[in-house]
Formats: sequence, C-alpha cells, structure tokens
Amino acid sequence: MTLYLRNSNRLRKYESDRVRIIEGDVRDIATLKEAIVGQDVVYANLAGDLEEQAKAIVEAMDTTGVKRLIFISSVVFMMKSQGNLGNLLIVQSTNI
Repeated sequence: MTLYLRNSNRLRKYESDRVRIIEGDVRDIATLKEAIVGQDVVYANLAGDLEEQAKAIVEAMDTTGVKRLIFISSVVFMMKSQGNLGNLLIVQSTNI
C-alpha cells in the first residue's frame, strides 16, 4: 500500500515493508504519477478544490494506466472488501 499525503510526518510510524509513504501535493502530477505507478486502485479522500484535484488524479491515472478509482469527499463511510483489491494507493489531503 502507498500513502500519498501533504504531511507525511503524521503517518511515518506506519511505514514498513508493506506500507510506502510519499509526501506531496495531489496537484503535483509528476510526484503523483510516481506514487500511482504499479498500483491497482487509487483511493482519494479529499477536500478543497475538488475539480482541480480530480483532474490531476485522472491525468496521473491515465498516464500510468491505472483504471480503478475510489473517490470520497466530505462524507462518512464504511468500506468492507469482498476480495483482494491488489495494491492500493491512498491519497489524503484534508487537514486532520
């Protein structure tokens, strides 16, 4: 799993051989592409200028060939996986 977020210090304690953490802005398409390469799914939990952020994510996904996107914005949710999702990139940009 790859976690891509603006302030990586908050989650550094979770970094391991199974969790890769990359710091960056979701609008920085070059860094975002580096994070997306090799992923099976992109999960985005965003707030702010959603149109600009979504365009950057879709452009990076198109360039890297990733086809699956889970996009959440300002909602409470519960997700239960019914199978193997493969490699998952989580993008988080809200100030939590």
